[in-house]
Amino acid sequence: MNNFTFFTEFILLGLSADCHIQTLLFVLFLGIYLLTLMGNLVMILVIIGDSHLHIPMYFFLGHLSFLDICFSSVTMPQMLQNFLSQKKSISVWGCITQSFFFLLSGCAEASLLSAMAYDRYAAVCHPLLYTMVMNRPLCMVMVSAAWVMGFLYSLVNNLFIHKLHFCGSNIISHFCCELPSLFPLSCTDPTANKFLLSGSSGFLGLLTLPLILFSYSRIISAILNIRSSEGQAKAFSTCSSHLTVVLLFYGTALFRYISPASGSVLERVISIQYSVITSLLNPLIYSLKNQEVKAALQRMLSYISSHFVLGPVAPLTVVNAAFPVGSEQFLTLQRLFSPPPQGPPGTRSQRLNERRNTSHTNWPGALISTQGKKKRKIQVLREPPPERPTPEYFGF
Repeated sequence: MNNFTFFTEFILLGLSADCHIQTLLFVLFLGIYLLTLMGNLVMILVIIGDSHLHIPMYFFLGHLSFLDICFSSVTMPQMLQNFLSQKKSISVWGCITQSFFFLLSGCAEASLLSAMAYDRYAAVCHPLLYTMVMNRPLCMVMVSAAWVMGFLYSLVNNLFIHKLHFCGSNIISHFCCELPSLFPLSCTDPTANKFLLSGSSGFLGLLTLPLILFSYSRIISAILNIRSSEGQAKAFSTCSSHLTVVLLFYGTALFRYISPASGSVLERVISIQYSVITSLLNPLIYSLKNQEVKAALQRMLSYISSHFVLGPVAPLTVVNAAFPVGSEQFLTLQRLFSPPPQGPPGTRSQRLNERRNTSHTNWPGALISTQGKKKRKIQVLREPPPERPTPEYFGF
């Protein structure tokens, strides 16, 4: 071991060594990163701000958007910095720290996707018992379990990497510090670390994939039993978004961590798929294919435009724009829009206003008529519909 030269930093090759291509890649990935942040932040704000989305499905979706922000922020800032710098270096401890949070975010997202699959199974196969099955305590337990599994998965794999000694070449043929790319640089035998990473990844797949496969097999069976084509399309639309995300994320991530590392360009493309592109597509997939999210987004945009951009519109503004000031039409509409005159205390005008304001009572199902000197109680034949109860709040 004394003949080896140990180093304190790694060199990340990135995606290309050409300066012109690196500039184009910087612009491309900067746009992707900004869109990822903006899309997921908007998704979180819409879910928190709209009471119609305070249900388990969007509770999980809000946490998925937060995980996508964390997942992309682990690698994208370092990648953007390396596109513009000549020395694309990162310290050994910085590389291990990046690997820790990368594995934590990826494993937590994989576990959360399996919880979302079970939520869709309960919504499609047991719609009458959905609110009882997917209650708030169960949702909190599922989300907490996803974070705990991600933490343990990352902690175990990164603790054992400290036993490795890196010497010789310090060049990583990748754009970030993933464990499979670090193993070839070790001058000690990394076989145990490779088996640990493959075994823990396989164990994670055995915990999450069977739940996803079971949920969607039951969902497909339930959809096929629906007689109307409209009902089938509605049921499938609630699950197609999540199924698309699962295929994009699981298909690439499992292939990357179960197969041996080779340092090829294909590995970098696959890593970009599940660490960058999936985080960008998640808010687009869930917003474009979900009518409730689009309706909530429209309500939020209309609220912002009416209260912060356009402001309240006065009625006389429309009158002034339609008719000249002083015309007969203007005076007629002005009398209609103007409030009733307020006379001095005790005058006939004030008494009429008081009678007008007290023409209704707080008694349920009754009206008070103010015509004549005697008040008559008139029973209303039809009760007003009860207010819709506010759904249970699933906050963050």
